[in-house]
This record gives sequence, structure tokens and C-alpha cells, in this order.
Amino acid sequence: MFAIQPFATIIFEVQNSIFKFDPQGYHFVSIGIHIFNSWLVFFIINKLTNNERNSIIGSLLFATFPIFSETVIWISAQSELWMTAFILLSFFSYLKYNKQNRLIWLIISIIYFGLAILSKQIAIIFIPIYFCFDALFDENLNNYFKESTELLVKVRKIGKYSIKYLPYLIIVIISYTLFNFNNKIYLNNTPYFIFAAFLDFIPNSFFPLFLDNTLLYTILFTIGFFGLIACFYIIFKRKNKLLIFSFIWIISIIIGFSIFNLTSIDIYFYLILISPTTTPQGRFFYIISVGVAIFYSVILDSLYKKKINLKFKLPISRDYVFFSLIIFLLIGNSFLIYTQQDNWKRASRISYNILLKTFATMPNGSQNVNIYYINVPDHINDPLGPSWNTNFIFRNGLVEIIYLFYPNCRIFSFNMIYHKKILDFELSDWRIPISENEFNRFSNDNNSLNVILFFNPVTELLIDVSGLNYTDFDPYPFLGIPKLEYWFK
Repeated sequence: MFAIQPFATIIFEVQNSIFKFDPQGYHFVSIGIHIFNSWLVFFIINKLTNNERNSIIGSLLFATFPIFSETVIWISAQSELWMTAFILLSFFSYLKYNKQNRLIWLIISIIYFGLAILSKQIAIIFIPIYFCFDALFDENLNNYFKESTELLVKVRKIGKYSIKYLPYLIIVIISYTLFNFNNKIYLNNTPYFIFAAFLDFIPNSFFPLFLDNTLLYTILFTIGFFGLIACFYIIFKRKNKLLIFSFIWIISIIIGFSIFNLTSIDIYFYLILISPTTTPQGRFFYIISVGVAIFYSVILDSLYKKKINLKFKLPISRDYVFFSLIIFLLIGNSFLIYTQQDNWKRASRISYNILLKTFATMPNGSQNVNIYYINVPDHINDPLGPSWNTNFIFRNGLVEIIYLFYPNCRIFSFNMIYHKKILDFELSDWRIPISENEFNRFSNDNNSLNVILFFNPVTELLIDVSGLNYTDFDPYPFLGIPKLEYWFK
């Protein structure tokens, strides 16, 4: 895992000193960084293509990819935003250096690269990406290949040319030495896991809508896999350097994430369909999608410029059709973002209400309390399908917050049902199912101080049922489902 993030940690401390427990300030910073990154994507594409239409398309697509909802909405994912910002600044400075050949731009690029490493260590992947960019666009490097046919001479000249990459490597070595990053990185040690992880990233990279591992994405993956082969053929046949570079950007980072053990992966074989059963988290696709934005902007611009001879005249102009398509994509992306954002907001509200009810119910002056949570959801089901980009409720620090105020309390969480879904809530598989008799036993235990809180999925609030037998209340009268057939273990 890439767990040590010195720069991101310092920035969090600064924000904490300013915003304290007000989440709006943190969200404002995250959104601001994302807007800044989208602005940088515009300038980088414009620098590469000298085409404002390309730049606008690419930056707007990057700004509205729905897969980013976790990265931008989740405060803890800010390290991804900072790392991407510094990488984009470093790459932009590198482009300026290549064009102007002024040492100051190389120094600035190296500084930004160092800050990217300190934000998140996956930034090391960009050293070979810089080299690939030079191999495609730098005439001096290309001339080294053309001037001599002898392999040894070519290697010597390329080595001399590659001295400028040495400071980037030194930055990596110093960072890993000072902060002992290597103790926090785990490598996938078999080609199987590397290949499995690689396959896992592909569909979500080229279809950056939402993370899913259902049959729909199995089909999309299969289409995308063959589409990937077609892209290889088209890109290298047409020799469009920018398309090739965007493809290298995407694949290089995917390979980097695949080598580092960021997620446990199994592979199932659905006849001829090869599909991962789990998906990486949405934040891993943030930096990848810079290349995706470049890729799609070039493709869309090429389609716009392509002359198509039709036997009939269109009633509207091609410009109107093209920009209507772009607007349609942006509106669709915005809808998906809004849906995901609304779920995150809902999950946060439920978590907040859980804390308020817990603190209001706890007896005054007592620390040694057993808190029993019944049917508190793990997360909200994604309305667009199962997703790792989900909205956790009973995770990510909720229990830890309670322990801060009541360090001596004991917290238990139970499910009273066979099934793991209530309305659009998902319960945890790891919780212990509890029967009606067991519930009554600890509810009426006079030897200990128990607080029993039951989650109502309709009001999305906790109900204090401490001291009650189960027969004293009916938790789900609105569902009309016989409790013995559905609810009890």
C-alpha cells in the first residue's frame, strides 16, 4: 500500500487547524484542486495539440468523469488530488523545458515531481512516461536512432541523453530513504495477480462511468478488450503520436497499479468472457483518466474533422451535431455524479445521526457501557449497480469516534435477519446474526449496563430499544413480511 504521504499529511494538518470539524472547508479544498487539475489538463492538451477545441473537450471530460466521485467527495482521497496536481505541473514544466530548452523549467519540473512523490508514491511511474514522451516527440532522441545503425553507439547516445532523468531518480531514492516508503509497498509476486489486476483496471479506465463487477461490466469489459486490440491497430497503423502517448500514459499507470498489491483479485472465467470479480477503488483511476481525456479528445476531434460524404443533406450543421453530442455526454456524466454525490451525502447524514443518537442515549457519568447496534447498514446500495465506489456508513472511523468519547465502552454489531439487504441498504456479512431469544437475553441483562440501538431504514434513524423484549416492538410493520419467514435466524 502507498500509506506514507508526508505532504498530504501536512496539508491535512493545516486544514484541520483551520476547518476543525467543519467538512465544508475540506470539500471546498478538494473541489478547488479538482477544478485546478481540470484547468491543467486543458493547458497540457493545448500544449500538445495547439488546438483549443481538443483542449476544451479533454478538460471537460476529465472534469466530469463520474468515476471521480470518490476522489473528489471523499476527504481522505485528497492525496490523489494533490499527487495529480503536482504531476500535471511537473509534466507541463517538462513540456516547457523541451520546447524552450531552459534549465529552469527542468528544475521546476523536478521540484513538482518531488512534491508528487511526497503526496503519493505511485508518482514514480511517470519517469518512464517522460522517457516515452521524448521517444515520440523529441527530434534529438529520434536522431540518435537514425544517425547510427550500431547498437552500442545507440545505447551510448541514449545514455548520454538520459542524464536529464537522473534528478528524478535521485528524488525517488531520497524520498524512499528518508521516509522508508519501501516498508509500506507490497508487490504482487506472481504474473497471475499482475495480469488479473491489469484486466481489472481496463474496463473502468476506458469506460470511466462507475465501478461495477456485474454482468453488464463483464460484457463491457469484453467489448472493451476487443476494442483495445482495435485501438492498438488503429493507433499504430495511423502513427498518431498523441494517441500513442495517451495510450502509453493509460497503460503504464495501469501496469504500475497492477504490480503493486493494491487490491486482492480473483478471476472467474465466464465461458469465453474473462472478467475480474472485484474492482479497484475509484480514486486509482484519477491520474489514469488524464490519459483517457487526451485519448477521447483526439478521437472526437478526428471524427469532427473527418469528411463523410452523405447522399442526403443534414438539416443541421455538423458543428451542431458534434457539440450536441459533447453536451449530452457532459449532462449524462453530471447526472451520474449527482446521484453518487447524493448517496455520499445521505450516508454522511446517517452516520452523523447515529453518533448523535448514541451520545444522547449514553448514561451520564458512565464509561463501562455495552453498546449494541442492531441492523445498522454497512453501506447504501448503489442505484446504478454494485460498486466499490460506495457510501460506507458503519465503517471508516465511526466506531473510533465513539471510542474517543467513551474509551472504556464495548461496541457490538448484530444482524437480526437472514438476508443482507433492507430496502436499499446493505448489511455487513461479517456481523453475527442474532435471534429473538438472544436479543431478549442481553436486553434484560441486569448484571451489565447495556444500550441497544436499532436502525429504522425508513426514517434512517436509530431507535433506543434498551430494556425491551422483542415482542414489545415491531421493527418493520411497513414491509408486511412475516418475521419468521424472513427476519430471524
